[in-house]
Amino acid sequence: MAVLIAAENVEIGCAGWVYRTILSEISQVLAERGHDALATWLSDQNASVHLYGCLDARTFTPANQEAFLSALVVAQERSEANGPTGWRDPTFWPGYSDLFASLAGQAKQAAQGGPPIFRSNLSGFDEHDDSLRSGPGWPGQDAD
Repeated sequence: MAVLIAAENVEIGCAGWVYRTILSEISQVLAERGHDALATWLSDQNASVHLYGCLDARTFTPANQEAFLSALVVAQERSEANGPTGWRDPTFWPGYSDLFASLAGQAKQAAQGGPPIFRSNLSGFDEHDDSLRSGPGWPGQDAD
């Protein structure tokens, strides 16, 4: 199982292929918006986010956190509009779409400052440690 934590109370657990597909769609939006370093890092199959199947965007720089959340919502809206076009097996689309919509809904609610209305399918996470850093943009630290 892969884990994607986009922000506090914005998270999903999912199959690896779902995780990789969501990251790919978000990366495309980030690249279009000029966030090349983050898009490249998220697309790098040798980056820790792919090697371990876990992404915690709370460890990004504040600018990258904001860009990631914004791109997530846009990517989900595009994905929904495109539907399963080009999918080898469209029977997987409903489950994928539901998970991506849940993640985007959680992100939208968090951006509005309200309590979570979308229920994450994850539980039991430790409180976020603000000293953790990952991704590009941190001074004096390579992306891991």
